[in-house]
Amino acid sequence: MTGNGKPYDELDYIESQSIVRDCVCAQCWGQLISGISKGKDHKAYKVYCLDCGEDRGFVSRDYVKRRKAEDKADAWDAKRNLAGAMGIEVTPIDAQKAIKELWK
Repeated sequence: MTGNGKPYDELDYIESQSIVRDCVCAQCWGQLISGISKGKDHKAYKVYCLDCGEDRGFVSRDYVKRRKAEDKADAWDAKRNLAGAMGIEVTPIDAQKAIKELWK
């Protein structure tokens, strides 16, 4: 069901395009697509993930962006904490030096 209580296979064109633009698949965070719903007595559209199929649900792109940022921060914290617990010294990377090394 959408936020307004409609099933995802009974949307009008504008609603389906809005969901495709603003949301991604809840399972794989992949791009959604819109298509015409078959078997309806009126013209309706459905939104689904090309990889996962229908009925997987959707999340907003903003949510995914926030989660990815949180995941990166958590990974950095875990690396730092594990290195400290194991007695490994983590040296910061000099970005300019690394770029110069890559371009040699």
